[in-house]
Amino acid sequence: GGLVSVVIPTRDKERFIGDTLASIGRQTYRRWEVIVVEDGSQGETERIVKSFSRRHPWHRVEYSRNEQNCGPSHTRNTAFAKVRGEFVALLDADDSWFPDHLTVATDALKSSGNDVAYSTVVVIEDKSDLLLCVWGPEARDLAEFPLGLFRRNFVNPSATVLRRQVLAVHEGRVERVEQIGR
Repeated sequence: GGLVSVVIPTRDKERFIGDTLASIGRQTYRRWEVIVVEDGSQGETERIVKSFSRRHPWHRVEYSRNEQNCGPSHTRNTAFAKVRGEFVALLDADDSWFPDHLTVATDALKSSGNDVAYSTVVVIEDKSDLLLCVWGPEARDLAEFPLGLFRRNFVNPSATVLRRQVLAVHEGRVERVEQIGR
């Protein structure tokens, strides 16, 4: 399968990013690279990313940092300009994936020919591991798709994988990417 570029914007998330990266390391889909862009904060994130990189020497793991806080959309765009993969997977620094996430998403993209795949998310409280909810499309959302997204957006960035070609890239920088997420 094609290379998947995992894009992680982060700000003050060193408490979580180790678990986030570990969930990438556990993927059954083995062709991935990770692009982490820290958004103005400074803490343990760089050390955690570099430690993960040493444990995964056969994968490209890149860390960079915005000097100032630019927000998640700008930070994702900075990362998009660095991706090399056929596919781009979004992952927030305080989220994790089930081990088959990339396998299921890339299989769906290949078999359907579609440009974007997303999945339902399981929301778990970080301190207690209590299941809070399952967030995804309901029957009414699918019946009214895509207009139903205006009523209730059920597409979570961390559950989204897309073909890189949908990003309009010109001369090494992203020309225009609609704001994805928060």
